[in-house]
Formats: sequence, structure tokens, C-alpha cells
Amino acid sequence: MKGSFPKWRVNGNENLVKLCTNFEGNPQAIDLLTQMMHLEPSKRITVKGALAHPFFAEFNSKMDEEMEAPHYF
Repeated sequence: MKGSFPKWRVNGNENLVKLCTNFEGNPQAIDLLTQMMHLEPSKRITVKGALAHPFFAEFNSKMDEEMEAPHYF
């Protein structure tokens, strides 16, 4: 067993921005990914919290509209 482990410096969102080029210019996407990637489960965003995240606001508003619209069968 090793008594001391190296301490790595965390670059915060810098690495995510470099790796996730599709989310460039979308801070909400980077924020959601950051919350999903916490190693400690108690700090990680829940599924319910993730679905309510502002990143999905447009999708959620469309779903709300569909749920309110009358359905004819």
C-alpha cells in the first residue's frame, strides 16, 4: 500500500471544452456534463435534476406543449 498518492491538478471545464467540440459556445451543455461527471456520487446530478437542467429547456417546453394539446384518437 502506498501511503501518499500524487495530487493531480484539475483543469475544470478546460478539458471538457477541448474534448467536446460539438458543445463549443454552449455553456449549459458544459455545465451539465461537469455535473454528470462528479466522481463522488453524492455530488453528481440526479437523473431528475439533469432532465430539469436548462440545457433541456427547449425540449421540455415542447413536451409541455404536446402534453397540453388535445389528443384525438
